[in-house]
Amino acid sequence: MHVALNTLESRVFHTQSDDPAGLAAGVAGDLAGAWRVVNLPPVDSPEVSPRTYPPRAVYLPDRYVALSTGLDTGPPSGRPSLPAVVLTVHEDDQEGLVVRGPAGAGQLPILEVLGDQLTALVVNRFHPMAPAPFTPRMLLDELVIQRRNWVVPSIELTAPRAAEVLGSKLLDAGLPRH
Repeated sequence: MHVALNTLESRVFHTQSDDPAGLAAGVAGDLAGAWRVVNLPPVDSPEVSPRTYPPRAVYLPDRYVALSTGLDTGPPSGRPSLPAVVLTVHEDDQEGLVVRGPAGAGQLPILEVLGDQLTALVVNRFHPMAPAPFTPRMLLDELVIQRRNWVVPSIELTAPRAAEVLGSKLLDAGLPRH
């Protein structure tokens, strides 16, 4: 689940693609003259790691504005980031809630500015099925929307000789051996 994000920007597409330049051109085309605000978290944030905030695989300096919420390293383009403290929210008759920067900086729909933050809040909250000890693989046409999943309470793994009994418990739960 992504809120106001272009999933073509996803790192996996760019690192595995035969045509990363074509993907970057596709992202630029999707923006069609618009700006994209990207979150630039503080370098000392506990949420920043190579897994959670790796460097962007695609960065379009003429289309991206880096939103800074603290001390950061700056965007890859070397251009200054936009401090969040200078932004204000206003109601626009045509666009609804918009965010405005300093004088002359223009305005953007609020979802464009908060897209990264809202996605971080909801991305792992979407579950097509309620949690259970086993959930099957779920397809929508040929699209996998949920992988097969097994949940084993940690208390069951702390028993003496856990390694010896773990294999049989997982097989009993239906987990494939390989």
